[in-house]
Amino acid sequence: MSSDAVRSLKEIITELHSDPNADRDELSKRFATIAKQVSSVEIARAEQEAIEEGIPRESIQKLCDIHLDMFVDDARERRTVLAPGHPISIMYAEHDTLLTALRNARSTLLPSDGAAPSAAEAVQAITTMMPILEGAERNFVKQENGFFPVVEKHGVTQPPAVMWSEHDTLRELFKTLATVGPDDQSRAGQLVLQAEEIMAAHVHKEESVLFDMSLKMFSDEEWGAIRRDFDDLGYLHSTVAEYEGAKSADTTSGAAPVISAAGRVEMPSGSLSVDQLIAMLDTLPV
Repeated sequence: MSSDAVRSLKEIITELHSDPNADRDELSKRFATIAKQVSSVEIARAEQEAIEEGIPRESIQKLCDIHLDMFVDDARERRTVLAPGHPISIMYAEHDTLLTALRNARSTLLPSDGAAPSAAEAVQAITTMMPILEGAERNFVKQENGFFPVVEKHGVTQPPAVMWSEHDTLRELFKTLATVGPDDQSRAGQLVLQAEEIMAAHVHKEESVLFDMSLKMFSDEEWGAIRRDFDDLGYLHSTVAEYEGAKSADTTSGAAPVISAAGRVEMPSGSLSVDQLIAMLDTLPV
């Protein structure tokens, strides 16, 4: 990471600290420009240097708000409008529920003004969040057993493996969160923040790469089969919309393989080599 980028990130943190009324939209744009060129590790390094130079952690928290908002907003803006019962629409909705649960809990446990929540507020935040995080398993399992196998059938194997690995990371974080007592608010807050950062980056990668790619390469019959598998595996939400495509059991026809003769993966916005696609999933910043 260049010294210029470090300095620019720390300038944003300083502005957030010195001016409570700073223009978040302008700072978000500046941050976005830098964040596109750096990794999550490099952002964390800049944040740590700012803390060592005397900037309070509360101001760092404001920067976290900006870069998390940036990734979530970008993912949502990229979404394809589909029938409510389409498997991708269902995954969009489940992603939103998980991200909102993490954001609400983190806002209570680690408020941007630095004020510690009361014990009752902390307990309420955690007890509201945990049932939703426990339901995340249904989201992960649907993707791993209903969606990823169809992606792999089209010759794309590494990206689903990357996403599955991130599911496992989140599973471990959620398990750890479940063991944190109500008197350890600080640790709970840091774990929630860590989970939110991983989840936001995961959603951004999954939706902008795998989901977009699948919408180009899967046939209607394949989407119908995926939806039927989803019905068997269960949902995060208690009700989901009907999907007309799921009524047909004919899965004999399929879309053309996503891997071209030249070894490139066809995407809605162009094509990438398999190595480029894997690198994109590995290096998108948090």
